[in-house]
Amino acid sequence: MKKINVSLFFLLLAIVFYFVGHYYKEGNNIKKSIYVQCATNLQTIFQKEVSKKQGRTAAMTYIISQNPTIIDSLIQKDSSLIDLTQTIKGIEHYGEYKDLWIQIIDKDGYSFYRSWTNKVGDSVSSIRVDVAAMIKDPKPMNNV
Repeated sequence: MKKINVSLFFLLLAIVFYFVGHYYKEGNNIKKSIYVQCATNLQTIFQKEVSKKQGRTAAMTYIISQNPTIIDSLIQKDSSLIDLTQTIKGIEHYGEYKDLWIQIIDKDGYSFYRSWTNKVGDSVSSIRVDVAAMIKDPKPMNNV
């Protein structure tokens, strides 16, 4: 009788361990599935927001690029002619952009104008792959 009780006890213990292990494993699988789904949803939302921002940025970039003062200053190679302070304030006030920074890069990949600092003339193409690609294949570009 004692052997049967001990055997039943170990059998019951083995069954409990099996079910605890099974539920623990299933719980981890469910948790992992939820994390993967949340990450996928966040990536989709982020990609949509970046796409919207790029569309708005493209329109703003085009409008600013048509500014005759910018064109003249690039031709004359004199960045002191550009002051986009009021333009930036207007965009921030009437649009969704906040803390807007504008950088103008010349055709050779050098920083020509930065709205947030007076530092200009440094080569941007050496640290930004997109600018280096633009120099090789010139076309309008904007980045978020």
